[in-house]
Amino acid sequence: MQKFLDLLYRALDLLLVVLLAGMVALVFANAVARYVFDYSIHVADELPRFMFVWLTFIGAAVAHRQSLHLGMKFVITSFPKSAWPGLMALSEVLILGCCLLLIWGGVLTWQVNASVTSPILGASLVYVHGVAVFSAVLMAMSSTWRLVRLARGEMTEHELAVFAETEEDQVIAETKGRLD
Repeated sequence: MQKFLDLLYRALDLLLVVLLAGMVALVFANAVARYVFDYSIHVADELPRFMFVWLTFIGAAVAHRQSLHLGMKFVITSFPKSAWPGLMALSEVLILGCCLLLIWGGVLTWQVNASVTSPILGASLVYVHGVAVFSAVLMAMSSTWRLVRLARGEMTEHELAVFAETEEDQVIAETKGRLD
């Protein structure tokens, strides 16, 4: 499972780079075309918006896997370290619940938008809004895998520390070796 997730998230990292580069290229090309040639690239009005939606949701899934989302670390650190696995499990269960709500809402949105197409591209909005379900499934997979590893006792001290440490702690840990 871990190897599959590693490969999947490497591909998603590459997709994020392609989406961001594509957005920048389309918006830049459209700006140049408008001001230099007095012509607008119609696709460049709609496609970057769709790419931004995909970038946001896929980026959220990638950030979730790396435990980069904001959290209430001060609450976690107020408990003893022995309670951190339980707090992590509670956090992952709550995240799974939110993912299930997002999947359910995304499926309902699919049903509503199945026949709706975008005005310029003519693409079904299912492809645009479907990324919410895709990213929720990815986040649910990551949370489930963390819960399985917690239940098996495979979670390392480092992973628990990352769960509980603040952003400042991470910056200090990363720069400490460089400053010494």
